[in-house]
Amino acid sequence: LHCLGVFTYHFHDQMLHKLKLEKKEIAYFHYREKSGGGWPGNMRMIDNRGVIVDSCAIFSRIWPRYYFMNWRCFLCFDKANEFSDVSCGDCRNAKLHRELILSGVNKKRGLSDIVVRTKRAESIVNEAINQGWLKVFDANADSVAASLGVSGKKIGVNTFVQVARLFRLGIPE
Repeated sequence: LHCLGVFTYHFHDQMLHKLKLEKKEIAYFHYREKSGGGWPGNMRMIDNRGVIVDSCAIFSRIWPRYYFMNWRCFLCFDKANEFSDVSCGDCRNAKLHRELILSGVNKKRGLSDIVVRTKRAESIVNEAINQGWLKVFDANADSVAASLGVSGKKIGVNTFVQVARLFRLGIPE
């Protein structure tokens, strides 16, 4: 998967605190519930009484990112899993979104970038396409790189590495 970081459990605690709920009162918790508005989805919690609480992306994924992301995620430069045979994640290319919508594509189920790096992965992805599990559109490498924001992540990681060294937090070899 293409990764923007993983939240710590403190995020869950903060959300429960804001909603005045205890962990034992939660029957269902989903980060990317698509049943309401489609892709990319909103955070949804359902308590034991069946009360549904939806939280939009701004409050469930965007602002919490830098407060609740694991420290190790700030040191990671491999947002696109460059060493994998194939990787995928949300397409964040607004121009491509507009083009697809204008061509009649319904993006409610999701739009993903898929990066295929090996022949074996290519055959697997092609089989998924042939079986009808994936519908694909061509995109050039620059478009996908812009969607991933890989270069910004690689540049920014140096700052976090310096801070980790300064505070002797340890960094990966």
